[in-house]
Amino acid sequence: MLCGVHRPRPPDYLAIVCHALKLVLKIDEDLRPFMQEQVRLVEEDHFKQRLQAALRRVYGPDLDAPQSPIPPPESVNKR
Repeated sequence: MLCGVHRPRPPDYLAIVCHALKLVLKIDEDLRPFMQEQVRLVEEDHFKQRLQAALRRVYGPDLDAPQSPIPPPESVNKR
């Protein structure tokens, strides 16, 4: 002790962690309704990736190549 001043107590790390966890759970509970759409989009994206991989195994890698919807004009030799 220095002139009647006491050393401060050490921090209670367990209480700090419990408080932080409580805040995280509250934030998660508040945001859960907004996360359902993102979960659906991620699952849909994974499904599309698996579908493309299965199609490539069956039909080959040419499915990924971009194809023009309009065929190129044929050259015509006019005489």
